[in-house]
Amino acid sequence: MKNPSWILNWVQASETVTDLYLYDYIAHKKSYNWLTGKTGEEITAQDIVTGLADVATPEIVVHINSGGGDAAEGVAIAQAIKDERSPFISCPMKISACIS
Repeated sequence: MKNPSWILNWVQASETVTDLYLYDYIAHKKSYNWLTGKTGEEITAQDIVTGLADVATPEIVVHINSGGGDAAEGVAIAQAIKDERSPFISCPMKISACIS
């Protein structure tokens, strides 16, 4: 299983469980820095769909530490995981949010 970076990381914890770590903003598309010519590190649903192709375990545990982002893209990510897997989805999370 490839691990492109600490921002989006798939770790096979056992024969039956894969941990998915998401540590950045969720975006519909990646930003682009015109000065450096590099794309941003935001997480998109396409990143998740691409990574799901390499997951062979029946269960995925999702760990999210994100500053926020595109809610519709977050729903698309959840739906992609749900469509790919049986109902064995667990999302242990601690949520800290502020709405002003």
